[in-house]
Amino acid sequence: MFLVCLVPGWEYYVLESMVRVGHLLPLSLSFELHFLTSVPSVPWFGHSRSPAEIGGFTDFLQTRGGYVIVDRNDNRFCSSCSEVVFAHLLTSREAAPGLFPRAEAAEAAEAAQP
Repeated sequence: MFLVCLVPGWEYYVLESMVRVGHLLPLSLSFELHFLTSVPSVPWFGHSRSPAEIGGFTDFLQTRGGYVIVDRNDNRFCSSCSEVVFAHLLTSREAAPGLFPRAEAAEAAEAAQP
């Protein structure tokens, strides 16, 4: 399952809610990550997202959701966003056993300890 999210400015709220619920998370998330929005209904309309806010969001996706960024392309038609793809490592490991041999060996060794 893959998710393409086109909700300018709302990606922070939509994706955070999905991760918090934690049920049926997709293998990957593809979306535009905005640091400015032109949508007046977005709560942070009128100010830009700081590097710390964007870093905190991506850290949340990694530490709480198991997602890591695997691709980023600056959008030449949108000067305030980048197109990003995040992969869900835990699900990817389940879907493709053997892809992460060191992590799998470490988990097996940890599980075998009394």
